[in-house]
Amino acid sequence: MLLRARVRRSAAPLPIRLFYNDAPSVAHSHQIRRSVRWVRHNDAQRWILASDERAVLRRSCAFAGRFTLEDVESVCASEDVPVERVLDLLSSLVEKSLVLKEEARGRACYRLHETMREFAHVKLDEAGEEEAVSLRCAEYYRSNCLQAVLEGRVRLLDWLEWADVEIDNVRAVLQRCVTHGDAVRGLDIAVGMGWYWVTRATSEGLRWLDEFIASEDASLLMRGRACFIRGFLAVLKADPSAARPQLQQAVTVAQQTGQLDLLSEALGMAAIADAMVGDHASARRLLAEAEATTASLGSISETISLLQARALNGFFEADLDAVRAAASEGARLAENAGDIYALEMMLLNLGSAALIARDLDESEPLLVRALRIAHQIDDRVAQFHLLHALGCHAVLWPGAARGAAARGRPPRAVGGWLRPPAVL
Repeated sequence: MLLRARVRRSAAPLPIRLFYNDAPSVAHSHQIRRSVRWVRHNDAQRWILASDERAVLRRSCAFAGRFTLEDVESVCASEDVPVERVLDLLSSLVEKSLVLKEEARGRACYRLHETMREFAHVKLDEAGEEEAVSLRCAEYYRSNCLQAVLEGRVRLLDWLEWADVEIDNVRAVLQRCVTHGDAVRGLDIAVGMGWYWVTRATSEGLRWLDEFIASEDASLLMRGRACFIRGFLAVLKADPSAARPQLQQAVTVAQQTGQLDLLSEALGMAAIADAMVGDHASARRLLAEAEATTASLGSISETISLLQARALNGFFEADLDAVRAAASEGARLAENAGDIYALEMMLLNLGSAALIARDLDESEPLLVRALRIAHQIDDRVAQFHLLHALGCHAVLWPGAARGAAARGRPPRAVGGWLRPPAVL
């Protein structure tokens, strides 16, 4: 039995019909191949696509989720499909309802309906292009992710917006790397997505890194960076026992390869992990080594990372003056450098130190500002800690608690954020 499904567009005639053969005895790929038909709605004649339109459509199945014009230009263009023609071809496919257009995070994006994507994949296989297009797609995302490693946190907000749009495609490429044993590309991409894992998906990041990190095919330099990010994520998950060996491996690789920037960051993070388990002597030793390495670099990014390690070590040693000194300098440098992740962390440090000292008037604006940044970059780990800190602030805020209790009303909103009910 054939079921006829119409794909409609508002205020426009229907340009296509899709026919589905749902006979269970027919193999799915054969079913897709036979059952999808493109016809004119008014005279039932076959809708003929130009060869370059067919090429773009079938190659677009390489994208598991939304994709942009730049994505298509990089992955689908070739000698038979010039880059300068891609926009016109995409627009034509959208006009024929073969490709859907939508907006995501202020970007014009495209996607294929799942059935159309499966059909395009069948056509890609028939054209003998599947392997070449898949490799081109993997290399494209590898290149973009490695660029994020080079740029660091300076363009973090723009990069995270890109990652939010492209994450389904990145995951598909990573899964392809696992299936095909392509550990080199897989590790490059997993490392390049580091800031996405840090702010959005720590557990997922750990899983992808663990798929590739043991491979000897990957370069020693990239494995050292992978060990650092693996340790960083474990610290964020409050798992120092998992973080310490990874960070020590990162230190070893950085020393072997002469990567002083990685060495500085790994030593600082290793000091944090040691302080988490109460090994303060080792933490101080590692921090001293990190300071010596950072001094030789003269890098603002590594200096900020060192100041973060100093601040956290101050918390573990109950030295709030050390926390304030390191975090104040770190906040100043981060703001001047446009490093919003580091600024968020330093404000969290300063607000938490003031909260511990019961200086509630000082702590609130610092925590609120940090929370605004955390929402801006969707840093879910920071949001958790900041909301917890603001909850503690509400508990310690006697004026709000007494006033709310006397009036029988909920506490007032301060700084744009609603305080939870205070408990005395």
